[in-house]
Amino acid sequence: HLILNKSNGWLYIVDIGNDRVFRMNTATGSFSANLSGLEQVAEYARYMGVVQEAVIDTGLIQPCGIDLLDDRIIVGDYASGDIRFYDISVTPAIYLGKIATGSPGLTGLKIGPQGNIWYTNRVTNQVRKIIPSVSTSIISSEKEFDFKIFPNPADKLINVQFSEGFAAAASLSISDALGRTIVSTTLNFRKQMSFNCSEWTQGIYMMTVQDGEKRINKMIQVR
Repeated sequence: HLILNKSNGWLYIVDIGNDRVFRMNTATGSFSANLSGLEQVAEYARYMGVVQEAVIDTGLIQPCGIDLLDDRIIVGDYASGDIRFYDISVTPAIYLGKIATGSPGLTGLKIGPQGNIWYTNRVTNQVRKIIPSVSTSIISSEKEFDFKIFPNPADKLINVQFSEGFAAAASLSISDALGRTIVSTTLNFRKQMSFNCSEWTQGIYMMTVQDGEKRINKMIQVR
């Protein structure tokens, strides 16, 4: 499984045999030989000297399925059923968190135009959809450390309601699809916060609440 970043020409490839993800620069390399294939294509050839590097080489058991959104990628894991999120603005990529589907057998996955995540499961023979508006928890945590976002999707105001377990020094941040932080604050024992998103660009945002070693990420869709 692979995905091309059309903005810079890097091709991200799931290396199932080595339990990793690497990327190659499609603007590099030189033609070596023509190859023969079973289908009619514009070009089927061997190129040598292509620049490539490992992006993710830890944390994956049986990677299967990949998709890209700006400088974020999601990678599925067949063995665990997890969907893992990474920041690829740096190399190696930074692990951001995961959605635990609880069903091993995850194969292909895709981020839809509305921010929903679609994935297939070979074991259960199902196609399933994860909707950000359900306040999907990206990193598993105890119930007392949780928060709810509503409405989601939002177009004017985003409300956040916190559980009782967060300390006063717990921090909250919101980043856009490019990884830029647009909100940064502390909870200070507040149980609810509101943010005006009427002037934000439409798209997917990531809200992160950090309390010591505990971190929860949730996606927000602004429309």
